[in-house]
Amino acid sequence: MLDTVASYNIEDYGARRGGHHLCTHAIVAAIAAASASGGGHVVVPRNGTFLSGSFSLASSVFLKLEPGSVLLASDQVADYPKAGWDWDPSLIDTHNTTRSGIIGSGRIDGQALPLWVDHYSPHRGWVPRTWAGVYGCIGECRPKLVRFTDCSNIRLEGVELSNSPDWTLLFRRTSNVHVHGIAIAGDHQWPNNDGIDVESGENISISEVRIDVGGERGRTGHAPLHGA
Repeated sequence: MLDTVASYNIEDYGARRGGHHLCTHAIVAAIAAASASGGGHVVVPRNGTFLSGSFSLASSVFLKLEPGSVLLASDQVADYPKAGWDWDPSLIDTHNTTRSGIIGSGRIDGQALPLWVDHYSPHRGWVPRTWAGVYGCIGECRPKLVRFTDCSNIRLEGVELSNSPDWTLLFRRTSNVHVHGIAIAGDHQWPNNDGIDVESGENISISEVRIDVGGERGRTGHAPLHGA
């Protein structure tokens, strides 16, 4: 952890409260400023709701969600741009960083309902929307919530991760991970909103985590989805 932690409030970089104005550029600008100064906390301020598309953290930069804050995922395909040869979207999609993570007591909300529901079938139950065909994607392709790939010294502590349209928290080829005291929640009626997936890595510690999600197949039936 940094000896002296500088804070970079996303509102100082143009983020607007309310969950209706896309704040991705403001968040990216705050992360860039923190990174250029050697690291710090990029702050999602207290009691504010901020809409965002996909972005990546940087080395020595932690996303800090203050009490009552919500980072709300966009439900628009255009806010999850393709990077590289493959397209596998995630709201927070961090690669090749060290000493980074997500801390605080606020919430990251994947806004799964508009991303997940296509229609209701009396024979199949809730039929999921897919993003198949977008950027050549084959399959469901709905966004994951948080992913770390080829990273090290990653810390997640205290936050809530909720309503992911697909896997909630994924570690891929990532080492020296500390996950403690977080909560993960998802509606049981949609499939594949796994809590934590560790595809590969080493020295991974997960403790005092509360997970309540739908799992591989989810649950179908006649009960309405939350908010439907």
